[in-house]
Amino acid sequence: MNILQVSYTYAHFVETGGPAVKVQAIAEGLAKRGHAVGVLTVSYGRRELEQKAMGGVEIEYLRPWFRYRTFTIAPSVVPFCVRRLRGFDVVHVYGLYEMLGPIVGFFCRRRDIPYVLEPIGMGRASGRSLGKKRMYNALFGRGLVGNAALIIATSEREQEELLEDGVPKDRLILRRNGVDVSQFNPPPPQGRFRARAGIGQNEKVVIFLGRMAPIKNLDMLIEAFASFTNNDERLVLVGPDEGDGYVDRLKSLAARLGLDGRVHFAGPLYGQEKIEALADADTLVLPSRSESFGMAALEAMACGKPVVVTEECGIAPYVKGRAGLVVRRETAAIAEGIRTVLEHPELASRFGKEGKTIAAQLSWDEPVSQMERLYGQLTERHRAA
Repeated sequence: MNILQVSYTYAHFVETGGPAVKVQAIAEGLAKRGHAVGVLTVSYGRRELEQKAMGGVEIEYLRPWFRYRTFTIAPSVVPFCVRRLRGFDVVHVYGLYEMLGPIVGFFCRRRDIPYVLEPIGMGRASGRSLGKKRMYNALFGRGLVGNAALIIATSEREQEELLEDGVPKDRLILRRNGVDVSQFNPPPPQGRFRARAGIGQNEKVVIFLGRMAPIKNLDMLIEAFASFTNNDERLVLVGPDEGDGYVDRLKSLAARLGLDGRVHFAGPLYGQEKIEALADADTLVLPSRSESFGMAALEAMACGKPVVVTEECGIAPYVKGRAGLVVRRETAAIAEGIRTVLEHPELASRFGKEGKTIAAQLSWDEPVSQMERLYGQLTERHRAA
């Protein structure tokens, strides 16, 4: 099959979080199975990214004329669709609140090419800029969703939300995310991250890993951490500052609560540095208001670390009572979950071991196989019509 993956982000932009990893894993996995796979994405102004091949995948980077967070306007998507879209059997669009998907979806309908949509947690407008998101959905989102041959949800929670929002059950597919556990084995030597951050070897490290965005609920995490008074615990927040003032507000909150020196804003960490930070942590916390899956928790599990996640995280069923604790999205509940893990080392060890076993079973092989089957079914059905 000739397969096109359409995404606002790809492997060179790991700062955008889990979607960049996901799209690369699926695209390269399909290429290894002998399919011709192309990726259409944007260069975010990096001129060195024009047209490349990586991992057996042909990547076309479009230069955006305008960008606001994930929303980009790249007019060259139109000539791409006019010239090349007919060469693909099926198209997979990732994400909402950007313009590649609606434009490619429009041309797919004109060219009679089936497309799959994966909202990656954006199906229900939430968080900041609600008015803009609702306007987008009215102008572009409903048409993109309504005309998709299939909609992919990555967790039972996201599946339920999409059903509640009117996506027909017969067009909705549940497909989990995966993790490449080989990058965490063998684990790095202990203490490298602590040494760089000035954290003592006997101090307890609670880590968050992800985008520094309001939907991640980090203000509540800091408030929960303020209830720890032993002064031998450290909260480490790892992730990029999105430039909207949220990180400054978090720093002000930490100072107001008397947490100077106990809350570390580590900034973005990638590759080996990220793995070293996870290896030096005692637990990872994902306090999100909404999380379609929760790749950070799965990566922590792959490192053998116990995790604490809120009920709103799609990964919660894999975590609950096995790899960690699932708690209510309340300050006291988050604090109690962290305290339970830190104060019961035998429980934390059991969670870490079982989490590592679970992560090893959640490779990308099964999701890639599932997408291969779905694409094949779509193309066969389309040819028979």
